[in-house]
Amino acid sequence: AGGAMVGTIYRHWVCDSYCVRAILREWLLRLIGSPLISRAPMLPAREGYWNHFGSGAADWPMVSTLMQQVSQSTRMKACRRLVRIDKDHTARFREFRAETGLIGAIRQSAKRRCVKVNDLFLAALARTADRHSPVDRKSARPNLAMGTVVDLRGLRGRSPSDQFGVFLGFTNTIVRPQAIADTERLIRDIAGQSAMSRDRGLAQASQVRMAFAYVAEHFLSGDKLEEFYRKRFALAAGISNVTLHNTWAAELHPHVMREYVRVSPTGPLTPLVVTPTTLGDNLHVGVTTRRALIDDITAVRAGETFLAELAKLA
Repeated sequence: AGGAMVGTIYRHWVCDSYCVRAILREWLLRLIGSPLISRAPMLPAREGYWNHFGSGAADWPMVSTLMQQVSQSTRMKACRRLVRIDKDHTARFREFRAETGLIGAIRQSAKRRCVKVNDLFLAALARTADRHSPVDRKSARPNLAMGTVVDLRGLRGRSPSDQFGVFLGFTNTIVRPQAIADTERLIRDIAGQSAMSRDRGLAQASQVRMAFAYVAEHFLSGDKLEEFYRKRFALAAGISNVTLHNTWAAELHPHVMREYVRVSPTGPLTPLVVTPTTLGDNLHVGVTTRRALIDDITAVRAGETFLAELAKLA
């Protein structure tokens, strides 16, 4: 309709979405001839995670955090695992657009309950994964684990500001079957874990678990490495939530940029990942699935279920 779709595809280990948004901004401003383009390049980060978000920089306690990481690994043993490992790691992406007004209603619902919007997203994802994720439901592992990707640049620590690189952390949320069936209990359990993660700086401290995984990669290979992830990182689903209301995108919406679409990878073994993106009053939800584990029909149903569960929560 007289417009165009522009975008970029990148390897995630090179940079995070903050950097990609900065690249897209400069590209878009040049396309429309804006005088707001930046002449200063984004220089590569000189220091890594520990310098910016280590225990000293981000004020998280080393001993108790290490104990918490061990506890988390133990809790993962009671979580549902993938039914099988498949060598095919290719992914499929589906787009879903929420009805106008849904994100506003979600914000109000979160405010009434004194929780975060992402807590409601996680509640909807828990019920979606419970129905559609290809995980085993053995009685010995009844719980369901989800992973949340966290942008560290906005959290406490020595912010890398406009440095080019990857500064992402993650947190895990584990819910019991009884909670999945009870809406208010589900939200309370998720919100409680989210609050604890923020208070203890668990997203910043997740570099400890990433370091363990990095070491494991050097000692394990092939099937053994995948089995390690299947057991130690037994995630039924993941989420990467971005709100653009305080960014340059909001300034260009809707007169220049109509919508912003994100596509997330699934990670090592996560079968289902949702990417809610809020721009103005529009909520776009991307759903990425592992092709070998989730078929086309199930992938579509997962997206539809996620939006339907959000509507119930609103």
